[in-house]
Amino acid sequence: MQIYDLFWVLFIALLGWVWWIERGIMQWAYGYAKKYCHENDIQLLDDNIRLSSMKLKKNSASKWKIARCFKFEFTSTGEQRYEGKIETLGSRINNIQLEPFRIG
Repeated sequence: MQIYDLFWVLFIALLGWVWWIERGIMQWAYGYAKKYCHENDIQLLDDNIRLSSMKLKKNSASKWKIARCFKFEFTSTGEQRYEGKIETLGSRINNIQLEPFRIG
């Protein structure tokens, strides 16, 4: 095995590790969205969320963290779709926003 081959093995392992971490954070945010919807008597549609954006941002302690924005769709009446957004900073929920919706 040459050093070149070792580099590629380590690179692929690093990509796998990053993918695994991102997948875990997405599942954690999905669980939070589902719980939030249940607590507010709305229904999370399509049973999923999607990553909308990812960037570096400083937290309140001036440390760099990865800021992620996940979007999801929900309904309050079963007739109309609305969009919600969860913003995370590192491993914390920073903000959750829902479009104005009709209470059914």
